[in-house]
Amino acid sequence: MTSPNDAPMANNQPVNDDQPTTPMAPASPATMQIPHNTESTNFIERRYTLSVQQLFQAIHDQLTTGATFTLDEEDARTGMVRFHAFDGAQCTVTVTAEGALGSVIRLSATNDDSNKRAKEFFVMLDRRLGVTQTIDPAGGDASIYAPIPPKKPTSKLAVWGIIIGALFAFLAFTSDSGPSWFLGFIAALLSGMSLYATRTNGPKQGRILSYVGLGLIVVGLVVGGIKTIVSDMHDKADQMPECTSYTWTDSELAKMLPEPQSKQGEVTLDSSEQFNIEICNTSVEQFNTYVADVKAAGFDIDYSKSDDSFRANNKEGYSVSIDYEFLDSNDVMEINISAPQKNTDTSTTDEDTSDSDTTKSAEPSDTEDATSLSDGKKSGSSSGSKQPAQTEQPSATANDDFKATMDSYEAFFDEWIEFMTTYNAEGKPLSMLADYTQMMAQYTETMSKMDDIDETTLTPEQQQYFLEVQGRINEKLLSANLQQQY
Repeated sequence: MTSPNDAPMANNQPVNDDQPTTPMAPASPATMQIPHNTESTNFIERRYTLSVQQLFQAIHDQLTTGATFTLDEEDARTGMVRFHAFDGAQCTVTVTAEGALGSVIRLSATNDDSNKRAKEFFVMLDRRLGVTQTIDPAGGDASIYAPIPPKKPTSKLAVWGIIIGALFAFLAFTSDSGPSWFLGFIAALLSGMSLYATRTNGPKQGRILSYVGLGLIVVGLVVGGIKTIVSDMHDKADQMPECTSYTWTDSELAKMLPEPQSKQGEVTLDSSEQFNIEICNTSVEQFNTYVADVKAAGFDIDYSKSDDSFRANNKEGYSVSIDYEFLDSNDVMEINISAPQKNTDTSTTDEDTSDSDTTKSAEPSDTEDATSLSDGKKSGSSSGSKQPAQTEQPSATANDDFKATMDSYEAFFDEWIEFMTTYNAEGKPLSMLADYTQMMAQYTETMSKMDDIDETTLTPEQQQYFLEVQGRINEKLLSANLQQQY
């Protein structure tokens, strides 16, 4: 049962709600008597980063509201409290200030085996104060009890950085076109912002998550960079001819052109109607010099020249095309010369001759037998000439089909160039990914059709048209800066 203190306790409570609470002024260690045996095993001392007033009030509330301990007496002036437990343990507590770091609670107990009740008192007090044991910020071996800091929420920026970074790395591994650099930029931005938010004094936790997001971005960048380099190397390898020593042929078409300075290259076509060769290790100066030599050789009619191409005809109708491809360390010059197209439609002339012979055979003449004989020969010639005209009709249809194929090929590249120009200009957005996939599928299908064409079976007219379409496509790709993608 609580017994009153002999000396009345100072009244620190306000008379009314408007009056402020008078702070407790504990006695200084010099004037206060500490009733503790510090050498006793039942003596416990703890340091807190709280004020004396906070500790004294918490002890008072615990002893007056709990069922385990009963308050016997307390002195706010000296900071001393006496209480007992239900099993007879007697405890004396003093609260004193200790420097700027906080306060000290000293407890002495009697009739308390193994300090069971004293330890229980401190467990309940620590829970009420919301403190935990930590390292003394002033150093030393002693520990100190400080309020538990509030738990910081996990940074959502770090979580989203991991999600988008994982998607970026996944596309880097699986996509043939490489990773989406836009996703990489977003993931890096989120992870960078989360690093700032999860700094030591920051409002969020999850710094490890931020590092994980950055690690995923690094993985995606490395894999994407390697795939891009390998893809560029494959593209250049596909474009490069076999740069071996060649022999300039002695065909009629080759004799019309001067020999290039470089002797490394590959002859890709040599026939009576067309000659094509790719020359390696050709500089821009050598290209311009060779173009001038070709013009001097008579190819100066209807000519057109740019920094990387030349087109011209000569008086006999032979046409030449020269294209220069910038391939880093091994630039290539492609030369093509074609014979003029021949007029194979002779059926009209043969029919006119047959009609003339028939008219002459109908007129009376003293040399009717000779005329009949002549008419018979001419008629036979006419009928003989009509037979090839009938066999040439499928060839004309084949030419139309081939021209339609090449026109569709060129029309697709017009559409593809327009799409890729927009796609690259807008930074390859995700909103255009479906259209990009569809365009690449059409590209594969178109190229497959072109690969099925056997150039050795083409007529001179078809070969000439094939080269013309390729030349126009190359010029469009160069003007759109898409040559490397093509």
